[in-house]
Amino acid sequence: MSIRPSRITVSLLAQVVLASVLLWRARLILRFGSVARLARWTHVGEEQVTISQVDLEWAHGWFEAIRLAARLQGNRPQCLPKSLALAMRLRTRGLPAKVVFGVQQHKAALHSHAWVVINETVIGESEHALADFTPVDLSHWLASTHSQ
Repeated sequence: MSIRPSRITVSLLAQVVLASVLLWRARLILRFGSVARLARWTHVGEEQVTISQVDLEWAHGWFEAIRLAARLQGNRPQCLPKSLALAMRLRTRGLPAKVVFGVQQHKAALHSHAWVVINETVIGESEHALADFTPVDLSHWLASTHSQ
């Protein structure tokens, strides 16, 4: 008697494989790409686009797939490559995803984090966990670095 994998299992496997590829692409962009390439993921048009509940659920599913792929790759969790990979995937569906950078001061240390939003909706992360992070607008710095 053979055991057949369910469609969900095969679908999840395919999703995690693509998520792994997206993570490697994000790491290559961070390692060898220019600041201008990074900057394009931190900005989308100012116009709010209506996003369906189906699209939001799809986006959260991809967050989980990328998180799982990162764990399977054996790398310690890094928010920036995961956020870039997620933004890349969401934009292929036409969703206005952008990477947000935030900082948090804890005692004498400054901590940073990156996450993805569509319009003002945080994808995959607890808004409560992000409450202590102050988003940083890097557009002026990125624009001046790109023009030099």
